Amino acid sequence: MADLREQLAAARRETGAARESARRAHRDSARLVRLLTALSRPAVDATALVTSALEAVSEAFGADVVCLVRAAVPVAAADVDHVVVAACGFPQGGALALPTLPAELAVAGPAATSHPATCGGWSGEGLELEVSGVVIRSGARLVLDPADASAGMLLVLRAKTDTFSPTELKMLQSLTERLHAAVQALERRSAAEVLATAGAHLTQHQDSAHLCREAAALLVALTEAEWAGVAEVRDGRAHLVAQTGPLGVDLAPHWPRKTEDLLGWERLREGRSHLCQDLASVVDHPDRPPHSGVRTVMNVPVVAEGATQLVLTALHRTPSAFSRVTVEAVEQLSSALSGALVSSRLHKALRASEQSARHRATHDTLTGLANRALFLEELERRLAPRSTEDGDPGTVPDHPRDAVDPTPSTPADGIAVLFCDLDGFKAVNDQLGHDAGDQLLCQVSQRLSAAVRSDDLLARLGGDEFVVLLDDVPDAVAVRPVAERLLAVLSEPFSLSRHDGGVEVVRVGGSLGGASTVRGAHPHQRASDLLRRADTAMYAAKRAGGGQVCTDVASGTDSRMAG
Repeated sequence: MADLREQLAAARRETGAARESARRAHRDSARLVRLLTALSRPAVDATALVTSALEAVSEAFGADVVCLVRAAVPVAAADVDHVVVAACGFPQGGALALPTLPAELAVAGPAATSHPATCGGWSGEGLELEVSGVVIRSGARLVLDPADASAGMLLVLRAKTDTFSPTELKMLQSLTERLHAAVQALERRSAAEVLATAGAHLTQHQDSAHLCREAAALLVALTEAEWAGVAEVRDGRAHLVAQTGPLGVDLAPHWPRKTEDLLGWERLREGRSHLCQDLASVVDHPDRPPHSGVRTVMNVPVVAEGATQLVLTALHRTPSAFSRVTVEAVEQLSSALSGALVSSRLHKALRASEQSARHRATHDTLTGLANRALFLEELERRLAPRSTEDGDPGTVPDHPRDAVDPTPSTPADGIAVLFCDLDGFKAVNDQLGHDAGDQLLCQVSQRLSAAVRSDDLLARLGGDEFVVLLDDVPDAVAVRPVAERLLAVLSEPFSLSRHDGGVEVVRVGGSLGGASTVRGAHPHQRASDLLRRADTAMYAAKRAGGGQVCTDVASGTDSRMAG
């Protein structure tokens, strides 16, 4: 009978153990389903996903406090070793602060082990922690990614003394791995959305200044940095060319900086990124806290044409603020910016080349004045009837140096051309040489440029022939004061340098001919016709002995000479 009773008791114990084992298995399965459901719910961003996961952990494991924390380097007595990133169990509006943690839970500070395990449990056994008013007697630490300090660790803290079982720790470790992968996937998706539009925006900017400002804005969008800047590297210094961010301060006074003062310059010079997860760990650096308050610094080089041209800098007041995914996204931005920078410089060079070619095609190479082609093009344009967009045809612009004084009753809608030929230029060329002749032509162009109005067009047709296009004049007679002023400046002596270092003083004069017409009065009139009439008037002045002005006053298709 005793044996039967013992067998019955053993069977009951085995049945109870089986039932308990089944209950634990069911409970663990329910926990796992609940946790996986929380991770599978759609989330707008990584913050929302982490918050949902922490709430699910708290509910599934009966935890009083669950938080995601990152390690920090203490820089003052009031600093803590851990920074709370997200939490569940803190009272609304309560301070997110942690006390010094025991070695089994810490990953920073003097209590931390040098190589903490990714998963570990703790039971107080007489040592109690108080977190946000809750006395903590047991807990678990789950490191999301030992190779990435920005990933942080998950702390699951309970008021009861029950130690986390190996099964619970395995479940939590599996959860943290899945959570880390899900957060990285959301971060990559968000970065991809920003970068997808970044390429189109960057290629639209053909000016490097606009390109850098766009890059600074994109840097903030990718990193959520509290300050972002773009520095141009030249002459051994980094010059800040763009900055933005919610930091609310202007860091421009701290720039330019020597390139060697940039964190990780040796890596940057080689085209590699540098990430400082906690500036407090950098000894004797000028920006070390608490001077600036900045804790995380990321510098990413922009390499173009084989050298580091720009440095993208992102700053944050929280340690380990930038994840590995964030760094990769900024490096992709750097690559896109490198291509856009090269494209911008090529476009700038092409535009400068086009402008240079246009200038060479339309300007005299010796004096820099407009040439015959540009003069005739501009004269043709001004001969066309004035459009209503040009304003009132009777309005005369105010030119302080203008010697043309149309009467109020005469519409100032006339066009005049002054043709000037130097008197005695050939003698200077023959006696002193072509170098002296070129000097004389350059000095003549300078004097004539100073004597005409700002809106008048002065051109050199070739040799010693110059022409002036005057707009808004009533008739050719009114142009005579301008012509006489030009003769006056030409009559002054010119000082020319000789090959032996001496100075040769020469005098030349000029013969001027003028011709005028009314804008749009003769639809078939060509610019070359007006120029020819002014040329004819100039030769009349030459025949009259030089140093004179002759004008061709046109009326309809007839013209007459007036001296």
